Amino acid sequence: MKAVLVVLSLFLTVAGAMMVVSVHQARERFKSIVSRTDMRFMAIPPFLLGMVLIAGAFAVREVFLLAFLVGILGIIKGAFLALGPQARIQQVKEWWLERAGEPVLRLSGLITALVGVAMLARLF
Repeated sequence: MKAVLVVLSLFLTVAGAMMVVSVHQARERFKSIVSRTDMRFMAIPPFLLGMVLIAGAFAVREVFLLAFLVGILGIIKGAFLALGPQARIQQVKEWWLERAGEPVLRLSGLITALVGVAMLARLF
């Protein structure tokens, strides 16, 4: 389980850093993925990721609080995408892909990278 958490934290670190460094490319890549996928199917990865993080939190105690909290957030996001009102999901998607400013995207990338680094630091 520790290896899964290491890979996940590396992914979060790299994805967050890419978003900070090249906001426009990250937004275009995300837009291309989201535009061709039904939002109900987009609920599966965050839900599964949340489940893995919660299981990992109990298996690897060093990252318990951080992994547990991020796992809960992933499950909530997955449930919202799967069960939430489609009009509201469409509004959030349009805001994120079209109207969110560069500082907002850089901040979210920074937070993502910091969560990944914090998990890595606790794992080693």
